Amino acid sequence: MIRVGIVGLGKMGILHASILGALPGARVVAVCETKRVVLRLASKALPGIRVTRDMSDLRSFGLDAVYVTTLPGSHYALVKEIYTEGIARHIFVEKSLAGTFQEADEMCRLARAHDAVTMVGYQKRFAVAFLKAKELLDDNAIGDVVSFKAYAYSSDFLGAPVQATPALRRGGVLRDSGCHAIDLALWYFGDLNVVSASDAGRGRGEDANMPVDFMSARVRTPRGAEGELRASSQMKGYRMPEIGMKVVGSSGVLRVNEDSVELTMNGEEPRRWHRHDLNDHASFVFGAPEYSRENEQFIRAVTDGKSHAPDFEAGAKVEEIMDHIVAVYS
Repeated sequence: MIRVGIVGLGKMGILHASILGALPGARVVAVCETKRVVLRLASKALPGIRVTRDMSDLRSFGLDAVYVTTLPGSHYALVKEIYTEGIARHIFVEKSLAGTFQEADEMCRLARAHDAVTMVGYQKRFAVAFLKAKELLDDNAIGDVVSFKAYAYSSDFLGAPVQATPALRRGGVLRDSGCHAIDLALWYFGDLNVVSASDAGRGRGEDANMPVDFMSARVRTPRGAEGELRASSQMKGYRMPEIGMKVVGSSGVLRVNEDSVELTMNGEEPRRWHRHDLNDHASFVFGAPEYSRENEQFIRAVTDGKSHAPDFEAGAKVEEIMDHIVAVYS
């Protein structure tokens, strides 16, 4: 039985705690939260689980793993404390991994020094539609990749001044949701080189058709395919947040988002797969099935003693790309 502690009991902390509580190989033993009102609620809502404000208290619970589900800017200091204080060996960190690539790189070094199993919360890798798209690309279904466009759109803050959007506290739209598009592109294509970038919110790359809260970057894959990364939390027409990608190949086009995959070979009618066509099931569903598969994989990895991507190394690569994008348009 893997004994787990959770640091941060916001939306994602509650989600992971709920899923872990249903997994046969895991047990949530303790949670750490600094907000007093949340502590009071947690004490009533989580019977049998110790609740504390002081993370050093977690040392006494014999934890195998810790989930860090606070804001990205706090991740580095918390992971460093977990290792320095000997709280646990294995760590799951919600996306994005850190506040900068330098922090992420140091977190990777600490994990290697402790021979730790790690994972970053890029749950899109466990979504059946994105898994199917990865399978098709690996099978060279559309031939050589010529170009792609990956996006992360929502209308969560449509009409709000960009300075007022809560996403800024999490690092802006790039780190808040754009990181998912970057992670998927890295997963699909291996690496990315940032060519150019623009940020309408900073007055660069202005476009009358684009919202204020908008990020765009042009990238290139190791095989020379041209790509574009886009993100906005003020995009019209997206009632629900959507992560997706269009990949153009020499033999066809592949489109994918959380709900479906569409493969169109040159001169042929499209072929589509929806979530329900792809065995989108999990033993316990809270939020979405991919969260359950993500947690199952992490607990399995801890049990086996071997990390499974997206680990800290994969998360650090996303941070490196984001730092490059910021450097280009700053």
